[in-house]
Amino acid sequence: MKRIAILIAGLMLFPAYAEDNRHPIEVTVPQQEMILEEMRDYVATLQEITGGLAVSDFNKVAEAAASMGRGRMTGERMEMARQLPEQFRMMGMSEHDEFDAIARDAVDLQDKDHTLEQLSTALAKCVACHAAFRLQLK
Repeated sequence: MKRIAILIAGLMLFPAYAEDNRHPIEVTVPQQEMILEEMRDYVATLQEITGGLAVSDFNKVAEAAASMGRGRMTGERMEMARQLPEQFRMMGMSEHDEFDAIARDAVDLQDKDHTLEQLSTALAKCVACHAAFRLQLK
């Protein structure tokens, strides 16, 4: 009973929805699917990188990071990206560059603290993008 009262009180304090001030990015269904796949792959890659760092396997870190580098942006994926707003696209390409740097430095430096700093930078870009943009179907 106490939990129900707390839930009701919470619902009365907060509106049913908050205003979404993020910039809408109008996308087609195929673009949306590509972008959502990218985001899922980022999360999976971050897990692989942290798993590699946990056991000091810098080759695993480099392999995972390289899979999300600029080399990923070819063919149809790059063509779809070119149709997106420049600021959004540039943030995405910056993120791919960040993963290339993680891959390169993991092998060259084999320094966990350095790689963790790079991961923090990459995640900050994810947070900034999610705070600035939202997808909206055309």
